[in-house]
Amino acid sequence: MLQPRVLPKVLEQANTDGVKTTLLMNINGSLLSSAGNEDKQNEKLVGAIISNIWTSYRKVGEAAFNPNFKQSKVNMNQSQEYDDEYEGDARDVEEQDENAEKLQCMILELGTRRVAVMGVSKRVVLCLIADKTVELGMLKAKATWVCDYLIKPFEMIEDVDDL
Repeated sequence: MLQPRVLPKVLEQANTDGVKTTLLMNINGSLLSSAGNEDKQNEKLVGAIISNIWTSYRKVGEAAFNPNFKQSKVNMNQSQEYDDEYEGDARDVEEQDENAEKLQCMILELGTRRVAVMGVSKRVVLCLIADKTVELGMLKAKATWVCDYLIKPFEMIEDVDDL
């Protein structure tokens, strides 16, 4: 069971050896929990931007690896939303969703920071913000550790939401 009071303590465990901040947010950009030395307003802004980047890359990746996905148009006036259309019946779509390549991790280098982003579940994203001195492999390993710890509780919550 996931205890909300324990969540910041779990995230704080990743904040060593150059990792400054750990954020947990939903795919809409709302901050669920955080640990680190960033100010709260900055955390909310970073969370919104990172979740938007994650969602965009995930959608593009799903489209690239799904042969039945057809992009009908891009409307620049509506925040670049895509009209997604699938050809074929529902069984084809379900079968391809199971076999589709999924975005697992993104590593971003931004000026003086390195950022690792991983999907905890369909609706939750984890973000670690570190100094430029942190090795990419160590950053990914820490993100993977936190993500692995949080996957089961968040999947249980999503299973209940899907009912």
